[in-house]
Amino acid sequence: MHHRVASFSVPRALALAIAAPMVLSLVACGGSSSGGGGNPVPAITSLSPNSTAAGGPAFTLTVTGSNFISSSTVQWNGSARTTSFVSATQVQAQITAADVASGASVPVTVSNPSPGGGISNSSTFAVNNPAPTIASLNPTSAAAGGGAFSLTVTGTNFVSSSTVEWNGVSQTTTFVSSTELQAQISAGDIASNGAVSVSVSTPPPGGGTSNALSFAINPSGSLVVNQLTNDLVWDAKNQVIYLSVPSVAGAATGNTVSVLAPLTGTITKSQFAGSEPDVMAISDDSQFLYAGLDGSSSVQRFALPGLTTDINYSLGKDSFFGPYFALDLQVAPAAPHTTAVTRAAFNVSPAAQGGVQIFDDVTMRPTTVPGFSGTGHLFDSLQWGSVATALYSANNEDTGFDFYTLTVNASGVAFGNDYGGDFSQFGIRIHYDRGTNLVYADDGHVVVPATGLPGGSFPASGLMVPDSNLNRAYFLGQTQSQFGSANFTIESFDLTHFTPLNSVVFFNVAGNPLRLIRWGINGLAFNTSGGQIILISGSFVSSTAAPRVQAHPLIDHVQRTWETPKTFLLPGTEPKTSN
Repeated sequence: MHHRVASFSVPRALALAIAAPMVLSLVACGGSSSGGGGNPVPAITSLSPNSTAAGGPAFTLTVTGSNFISSSTVQWNGSARTTSFVSATQVQAQITAADVASGASVPVTVSNPSPGGGISNSSTFAVNNPAPTIASLNPTSAAAGGGAFSLTVTGTNFVSSSTVEWNGVSQTTTFVSSTELQAQISAGDIASNGAVSVSVSTPPPGGGTSNALSFAINPSGSLVVNQLTNDLVWDAKNQVIYLSVPSVAGAATGNTVSVLAPLTGTITKSQFAGSEPDVMAISDDSQFLYAGLDGSSSVQRFALPGLTTDINYSLGKDSFFGPYFALDLQVAPAAPHTTAVTRAAFNVSPAAQGGVQIFDDVTMRPTTVPGFSGTGHLFDSLQWGSVATALYSANNEDTGFDFYTLTVNASGVAFGNDYGGDFSQFGIRIHYDRGTNLVYADDGHVVVPATGLPGGSFPASGLMVPDSNLNRAYFLGQTQSQFGSANFTIESFDLTHFTPLNSVVFFNVAGNPLRLIRWGINGLAFNTSGGQIILISGSFVSSTAAPRVQAHPLIDHVQRTWETPKTFLLPGTEPKTSN
C-alpha cells in the first residue's frame, strides 16, 4: 500500500525570520583578534631607525608590525605623535627635535582605538648621548692651598647630564652649552701640590668618558700668567718685572715692553718698544731699561719708571752676514749710561760673529773686541764684574766652552784671557754675584774670574740664578722621572757648600723655560716658549729648610733636558739662533 507524503508551504517572511539568527551566529563565530568585536590589537616587530644622537634634527620613524589600521597612532613615551598609515603592517610617525634633545631610552607603542583595538607591545628607541671631548681648561692651574673656584671646561658634545670629573670623582657641574661646562672645585681639591686629571662623563645611552686634560696644582704662593715674552727683568726699586713681548703675541701687547706686577700677576702697562724686543738689561739704580730690538738691529733705552722712550743706537751689520742683533746686553755697575753688547748674526752658526762693543748713551767707544769671524772667540753671554772695568763672557756655542775676561777702559774694551773648558753645556748663561765675587753658570760650574779656575760645582743644571744675600742658588730643570714630560722642578742649593736644600714641582708647563730670575725678598719667576710666566714666592725661596733626603743624589737632581739653542723666525728675516 502506498503512503503519500503530505506537503505544505512556509510563508517567505517566516523563513527569513528563522534563517537570520543562524547567519548572525555564523558571522560571530568567524573570529576577529579583538576578542569582542571591533578593531584588532596592534603589534610591533621593529623600528627604523631604532636610535639617533641626542640633539639631532626631527625625523620620520617607521614602525613595522601587524594589525595596523588607518586610525592607529604611534605613541612616543606614552604621548601620541602625528602618524601616517601605510599598510596593515607599517605606520610612520613624525618625531620632533625636542623629542631627541637629550639622551634617553624611549618606549614606543602603537595604539588602535575602540571598539576593540588596544595598545601594542613596547619597543625601545635609543636617543644616544654623544661621546664628549675636552679641548681646554680655564684656568689651567692653581696654587696649592688656594680657595674654591669655578673651572670652565671647553669641548664638544656636552649634554645637560654631563658631569666634570676631577681625578675620576664627579663635581657639581653646570651645563652652559654643548661646548661649555662649569664645575665647582673646592679648596680641598687643591690642598696639595700635584697634577689632576680632568675629564667629562656623559651617562648612557651612548655617552662615555672624554679624553683627559691635566690641571696643575702648583706650589703655594705661585701664579701663572699667560703672556708670551722673550725676556724678564726685575726692577728692585719700582717692584715690577719688565717683559719684552714679541710681535707674535698679538696686537694688545706685541712689540712692547710690558710691566708685570708680580704679586697679582697683572700687566699694568704696555709701552711700544719697536720691532721685536728681545734681550733686556736694567741699570742698578733703576734709572734706565735697555732692550735689544731684533727687527731693527738696534738697542732702545727707556727712562724709568714711566717707560718713556729714550735714546736708540744701531748695532750695524756685517758685509757678508747682514744685520746684527743683541745676543746679550748688560749695563755697567754704577754707570747707568754705559752698556756692553755682544752682537750676533741671523741664521748663522756660530751666531756670535759681531764681537763686543761698549756704548755711552748712543756713542760707541772706539776700541772693540772682534767676534768669531775675526778671532775665533764666541762671546755669547756677558756679565760685568763688581766695577765698570771688568767684563766677563762665556762661549756656549762650541765645545771650547771658554770663559773670557775682558778689560774695559775709556777707549773701549780689550781682550784679557781665555780659559778653555770651564763649562760643559751648550746654551748656558753666566751670572756674576757681587757678594761672592764668583761667576756661576747654568750647567752648575762655578768660576773664580780672577784666575779662571773652578770655584766649585753644583750637581745640577738647567736655568739658574744665585743670591748671596740668601746664600742660595736656584736651578730650574727636570729630574730623571720628568724627562719627556711637561713637568719641571726648581731645586735650591746652599750657595757656599753646594748642597741641596729643597725643591718644588711645576706641572703642565707650556713649552720650555727661557729665563729664570729672582724678584723681591722671596720670589722667583721664569718664562717659557709656550707663552707662560710662572711666579713663585714664599718660604721655599727664602727659608733655611734642612736638606732633603735623596735616595739617588746624582740621578734625582734637576738637569737641563730641552734642546738648545733656540731657533725662531722673525717677520721679514731669516731664522735667528740665540742662547
